[in-house]
Amino acid sequence: MQGNVPVILVISRPKTDEAYWVSLKDYFSDPQVRKQRRVIFDKKNDSFDVVARERLMSIGVGADVGPYFGPDRRSEELVSNLLRIVRFAPTLYLGQGRQKHRRAIMDALYAYEENPPYDWVMRGGKVLSFHDLDEARWLGAIDPGTVESFAVAEWSDTKDSERRADFAELLKQCLGQKLWPYGIRYNADHEYFYFMPPKGSKTRQEGYDSTSKRSARTVVSAYPNEEATAFVRHYAVAVQFHRWQDVWYVELTPKYHFTEDGRKPLEHYQALLKGIRRKEWNPDLRQQLLVWADVLTRGATELELTVPRYPFLEFGELERFQLDVGLDDAVWLEKDEPTEGEGVDTEADTDGYSDLPLFTQ
Repeated sequence: MQGNVPVILVISRPKTDEAYWVSLKDYFSDPQVRKQRRVIFDKKNDSFDVVARERLMSIGVGADVGPYFGPDRRSEELVSNLLRIVRFAPTLYLGQGRQKHRRAIMDALYAYEENPPYDWVMRGGKVLSFHDLDEARWLGAIDPGTVESFAVAEWSDTKDSERRADFAELLKQCLGQKLWPYGIRYNADHEYFYFMPPKGSKTRQEGYDSTSKRSARTVVSAYPNEEATAFVRHYAVAVQFHRWQDVWYVELTPKYHFTEDGRKPLEHYQALLKGIRRKEWNPDLRQQLLVWADVLTRGATELELTVPRYPFLEFGELERFQLDVGLDDAVWLEKDEPTEGEGVDTEADTDGYSDLPLFTQ
């Protein structure tokens, strides 16, 4: 049905010297007929003899048109950057803060313990959290008697835009708390998470599940000049939480973070980012996506033998979509690679990939 080259079906009965034909593109132009996947011949009108000559000529394609066939049918799996959330805590707590600002609430929590939780949000002087706000650690931060509990569905399934935004922000705070033990930090200026190198090092590798085996990827790389380290490049990821068709997802957008020594931010990094963007293609983006998906869905590891699994947020797999059609990358990819001097030059693109959902093969 694709392309513009006419395709005809001929059925014959040699013993009786009969033959009949139809133009398949015309016959199956009606979707209802196409759905039946059957051809019924009219012996009077579909006879394949000298009378058919004019009809055959009428469906022909002139030489000046440029006849072409449709592409070969092949299926293709697309991997999206949407990671499904399979579980969050069943109960939410809301309480009136003793102070009006987040920093003051954190100070009250620090007065109780050395490493207080920060996976909560504050709106209108009230604290929203998966933590039970009646616990002792919250006594200096929350007014007694103001704590209410809610089924999580009252926030996760709501159609109220403000409540949904608060819930999405809470999930982001939970993600930060979940990633903290893995040496992953949040950069508020650029609004992304990034890998930190181990103490005393400027490099780091992470294992992840590739398409066929367990692989490793360097997620923090040091690039030296003649005398010392010129800069350190860190894998980073921007996240957005969405609810589509009654399912919550986190959208992962791979980015890069640059530092001078693994910790101090690099001021002038735009040219470095442009250079990376000119060289990266689908496999690079896919590998970065798989690394981040692996970290967020990580099972039992050596770290988790000493650090309890985060209780409030759990992820499933990246959403995948099976298509009935696909493209052969070898046909077009080499031709479309940028030449020297080409690439991303607009200011809007220097901060990483676009915020639209990504799909990789």
